[in-house]
Order: sequence, then structure tokens, then C-alpha cells
Amino acid sequence: MTQFVKIVFLGLALFVIEFLLCTFLLQLDSIYQYKVPPLAIESALKDSIEINSLRLILYFPLWIAAVYYLPDYIAIKKATLRLAIKNSSLYIILSLFYSILFPFAVAYFTESFFFILVLSTFTSPFILSFTPYAKRIFPKTSSTYN
Repeated sequence: MTQFVKIVFLGLALFVIEFLLCTFLLQLDSIYQYKVPPLAIESALKDSIEINSLRLILYFPLWIAAVYYLPDYIAIKKATLRLAIKNSSLYIILSLFYSILFPFAVAYFTESFFFILVLSTFTSPFILSFTPYAKRIFPKTSSTYN
């Protein structure tokens, strides 16, 4: 049970970092594509809240189940890189799964925010590894995430 609770808290911590990264990258995308003033963050924040609230509802429970029940098949010694690959590949696989369930969402893969979310899910474990929270919940003796 404690491993499950650790995975839930890890997922929530990654999700918060992904939300912040997504907001920042959406703002950069708006500045670059639509010439939005740099301090006009309302649109990027609104879009990020909408996208990530759907991710929290649709992806997070399946992510927890996949991380909890599937063993680590990735043969990489660096735990942070292993978590980054697992996190982003689970996001892409779940996105493909939802595109099969909802065929109208196939255009989702051509939108820029899909690539922003993939980048956010890949880089969030690296940012999390610098926080004291990650060092406390996953001590160096842990073989799964250290």
C-alpha cells in the first residue's frame, strides 16, 4: 500500500510540474506564433488548465495503474531517465488509445500542444529530481526511483 501511495504522490508531483511547464511552453508558443505580448499569460493559463484537467480525469488513473502494475522493462541505469521515458511513453500510448476510442481526436496529434505535453511529460522527472520532495520520498536505497 505504501508503494501505491508513493506512486500517487509521484504522479501528482509530476502532474504539477507538467502543468507549470505546459503553461510556460504554451505562452512561448503564443508569443512565437500569434505575437501575443509576453505578459498576457491569461490565454496560456486557460488553455493549460483545460488540457491538464482533461489529463487529470482521463490519463491519471490509467497512468497510476500502469506504473503500479507494470514492471520496469527499460534497461537504463539512470532512474530519472527511466522515469522520463516511462512517463512520456505512457502519455503517448494513452493518447493513441484515446484516439482509437474517440476517432474525432486524431487531429490532436498534429496540434502543437500535443508536442508541448510530450515535452512536458519527458522533462518533468528531471525537474522533480532536483526537489527535496523527490529525495525524501524516493531515498537513494530505492531500486525503482532514486
